[in-house]
Amino acid sequence: MNTYAITFNGYIYNSIGETAAKSKYDLFLKEEFGDFLSFGEFVKYAKCKLLHKFKVQDLFTKNVEGFNRMKILRGIEFAQLGMKV
Repeated sequence: MNTYAITFNGYIYNSIGETAAKSKYDLFLKEEFGDFLSFGEFVKYAKCKLLHKFKVQDLFTKNVEGFNRMKILRGIEFAQLGMKV
């Protein structure tokens, strides 16, 4: 899963998804923009930027700082090096 920064209405949201489109759709559902906006309109105004492309190496590395950063970004603070999540 890749990490994306989605800018919408002047706010920046961090979202995780396989693709930018999946990430936008996940944000659309989580933030409940559907109450006042259709998904098609949301996609027109949402700008997406790739922050970090996932690599398997991120999970199995000697670089502990990078692994800890990845845990925080993905919201899996319980993970340990070598664990399957």
